[in-house]
Amino acid sequence: MKQENRPFLIAITGGIASGKSTVSGWFEKQGFTVHYADKIGHELLNDVKVLKTLNELFGPEILIDGIIDREKLGNYVFSNPNSLKKLNSVLHPAIRRRMQDLIEQSKEKIIFFEIPLLFEGGLETSFDLVVNVHVSLENQIKRLIIRNKFTRLQAENRINSQLATENKIALADVNVDNNKTTLQLRNQLERLISNLDSYSKKEVVPLI
Repeated sequence: MKQENRPFLIAITGGIASGKSTVSGWFEKQGFTVHYADKIGHELLNDVKVLKTLNELFGPEILIDGIIDREKLGNYVFSNPNSLKKLNSVLHPAIRRRMQDLIEQSKEKIIFFEIPLLFEGGLETSFDLVVNVHVSLENQIKRLIIRNKFTRLQAENRINSQLATENKIALADVNVDNNKTTLQLRNQLERLISNLDSYSKKEVVPLI
């Protein structure tokens, strides 16, 4: 797809439990299309080839009735960095292919992609605008303990598997502070939408 014919591409990223989905949901309510990398990844876990590969890598303990159990898989890989790298090497290329297909098939002027591991995967150069959602470390831990029923150690393992918040802030085009009230969050997002015309398309790198 030629650069001039494609949609304006916006990536939403941020650390785990930072509120990315809240932000993405808000954009959807405003009428924008948002695609979710995690959702694509979950769908791929049902792919026969992916299931076979992960079974060979991690063994039958990640399966329940022949289907990958995401909780078991997550607990396994996030306690072992090498296993996480292996998982990402299987899923990430397939996710990128699916996202590139969505871009090339789109007829819309603007589309959003929520990509938790955007910077970790070096994908920031594939988007015209990168929006990073961030919260304090303690808020991340509290949210994971409440939302996911994690122990503090499990929460810290998930957080530490990602790029540090301060690095994400430095790399992003726009940063959204989600430590504040719902009203303050909405005001930041409304300002972003009102200023979208001030951003131009870049010479982005295809996802594949």
